[in-house]
Amino acid sequence: MIRRPGGNAAATGLPANTIYLARSNGTATATKDSTSTSGMIPSTLTVPVGTTVTFHNPGSTTFPGNPTAGNAKPHCATRFFEGLFNPKLNPGESFQYIFNKAGEYFYNDCTDPRPTGR
Repeated sequence: MIRRPGGNAAATGLPANTIYLARSNGTATATKDSTSTSGMIPSTLTVPVGTTVTFHNPGSTTFPGNPTAGNAKPHCATRFFEGLFNPKLNPGESFQYIFNKAGEYFYNDCTDPRPTGR
């Protein structure tokens, strides 16, 4: 498996230390259930040791005023090879992970291997 985060950036208004799964950006106008290589927003997130990161599958309540803007399918963040985390999240669900060791943590979406993050 190639480790290749797409290099996109978080959209304005995205909660701190939060990754949106299967999105082309962090807004209501994003491509829903994205399977592109940049389908994690942000695809690269740098945090200090001890930081809690939230992985969120945007659902109908994620974008107030636009209930049809959320993802329609379950998505996950699967840590490459090591299996350190692998939450499968329905639209609107979140998973938190505390990064207690320094290093690079590569992951992809279990529904499609193309969306990746680091």
